[in-house]
Amino acid sequence: MTALNFMAKFSGPVERREKRRSIRAKGDRFKVGGSIQLYTGMRTKACRKLVANDPVCTAVEPITIRQDSVCINGRYLNVPERQALAIADGFEGILPFCDFFLDGSHVFNGFLIVWDWPE
Repeated sequence: MTALNFMAKFSGPVERREKRRSIRAKGDRFKVGGSIQLYTGMRTKACRKLVANDPVCTAVEPITIRQDSVCINGRYLNVPERQALAIADGFEGILPFCDFFLDGSHVFNGFLIVWDWPE
């Protein structure tokens, strides 16, 4: 089992099962088929688990984010795909998404972690 911690602004969509992915700098601890525990406020007194039943990791893919491109597992996304990714990840669009991940740098390399709940 692997835990993911979410900022408060992302916790609502995770709890409602609207957000089913996360982009992280390190993804080697996530394994397809493994359980993921979803939290907010880890390492604080406000720590709480966001969903009772743990989802299962369905994908772990390398992602590179630049101001003008997003590449997942070697495939560059077109503009509508980049916009859809940003919205699915909890952002209002591609610009706030890039601002968050780039934060003054020119490139972000990490992993797209995707999960779902077994039927």
